[in-house]
Amino acid sequence: MSYISHDNAYIAGFMDGEGSIQIRKQKDKNKSFETIYPQIQIGNTNKPIMQHIQNRYGGKIQIHRKGLRTKEFYHMRFKSQKAIKILKDIIPYLKIKKQQAKICLKIFKTYNKNRKRRKDGTFRKLDKRTYLKRLQMFNLLKQLNKKGTKKIKDYEPKERNLKCI
Repeated sequence: MSYISHDNAYIAGFMDGEGSIQIRKQKDKNKSFETIYPQIQIGNTNKPIMQHIQNRYGGKIQIHRKGLRTKEFYHMRFKSQKAIKILKDIIPYLKIKKQQAKICLKIFKTYNKNRKRRKDGTFRKLDKRTYLKRLQMFNLLKQLNKKGTKKIKDYEPKERNLKCI
């Protein structure tokens, strides 16, 4: 196995454990239409790992800190073409999020490379057929990413030790 294969496998494991694969809906600047695109996010408290991913794929590392006693949390977000590039590299090695990655790669197949941009750099509205295909994949991925919820009848609040003063 080559270094690149090992690296892709490592990043895939990292994505399975610490990342998220999403399809996002966003209105354009004029709010005249929605666009749907793939997005992945990776975050960790280990800065060298995040810098390694940045060196490999570019992007910016955002730093978050909740309080003085917490570690800094490093976060990266990749959209559209960059997300697809990463997913193509790591999909053979994904275990948990392989199905989500496949759905995002299907969205990539709906990309029209000849689609014209406006003068301000934003894309023009998607045709209805492409939009509906992406919307279907958006809803499918949303179901896959849905977290389990407790049923109301299973929920029993725990008693707390309350001290009266």
